[in-house]
Amino acid sequence: MSQRKTQNPVPLKIVVIGGGTGNSTVLSGLKPWVGDGLTAIVSAFDDGGGTGKLRDEYEGLLAVGDLNQCLVALSNSPKEELELLRHRFHEGVKNGVLGLHGQTLGNLILAAASQNNGGNFGEALRLVGRMFNITGKVLASSHDNRRLQITLPDGRVIKGEHEAEITELPSFKGAHMGFNKEPTRISEEAKQAIEEADMVVLAPGDLYTSLAPNLVVQGMTEALESANAVVLVCNLMNRSRHTVGFSALDYAKEYERIIGAPVIDRVLYNTQAPDAASLKAQAKLGSHPVLADAEALQAAGYTPVGKDLMSRKAPIVSQDDALAATRSTIRHDPDQVALALMGIYISTMALPGKLHGSSSEYR
Repeated sequence: MSQRKTQNPVPLKIVVIGGGTGNSTVLSGLKPWVGDGLTAIVSAFDDGGGTGKLRDEYEGLLAVGDLNQCLVALSNSPKEELELLRHRFHEGVKNGVLGLHGQTLGNLILAAASQNNGGNFGEALRLVGRMFNITGKVLASSHDNRRLQITLPDGRVIKGEHEAEITELPSFKGAHMGFNKEPTRISEEAKQAIEEADMVVLAPGDLYTSLAPNLVVQGMTEALESANAVVLVCNLMNRSRHTVGFSALDYAKEYERIIGAPVIDRVLYNTQAPDAASLKAQAKLGSHPVLADAEALQAAGYTPVGKDLMSRKAPIVSQDDALAATRSTIRHDPDQVALALMGIYISTMALPGKLHGSSSEYR
């Protein structure tokens, strides 16, 4: 039997925008605080890993992997049922003839729900949400079937998230984010959720492949400009590519450049240094901490909020996860992030109305 859903202890609505791991971390922390007022808005453009294989196999299918992670994060099902949904198939004894290696059961359920609903992805998400007995909602940022397209400042074009992931360039700063087809429109339910939210959270994650695809769908800029408050949860670590040397200020400014408007009110950053052993291990992979200069953030017009956000638990990684090696082992603690975000929410309650400016020019 499924456990009873978390009840919303206070009447608030929070929207969390992002990809998979970072988004699910924030969601799992906020779930006990926000209850059914919690909404995840997730990119459905990924074409790598297991979700990419499904999209190649079934024409018209949106990316399901990140959505599945967020559904699991919001689920109230017993632990053993969630383990089944997270189960990732290993390679079969007949050299992968069936092609399930690397797929999760949750991904396959979402793909089946989409097919059974005639490709209506919004209805498929609602159906699987009921199956998972989730608190809140999980929405795709767009229902348009598209692939990400990144045009670098030197004119080079990168087609698809998978190609971007394997492109070993230290910085994508200044890149134009788009899609292989236009228009690519914000889903109506995502637009409505943002406009009605008390607070919108930009979750930590890969700037150009997890967060930015959500932010450049048509209509997202206007939705975020109308939001009451927007908080950026800054990454703990920079990877060996795309954001090498980025500071918290670099992230905030690059997000707003991509969005095309000054929408970010608060920048939540980590103040706790990782232990020496973890830092050494990550340094071997070219990954280093994101530095935050509170004075520089404030001078640029942001309100900096520094807290200890780091998890002390080692992440559990499936040996059949093809992308596991790309993810940092230094991660946010869901409860600490949620406490910090609730503190920010309480501090904004005394300031009614929209907190950021309405200028269409980014900082």
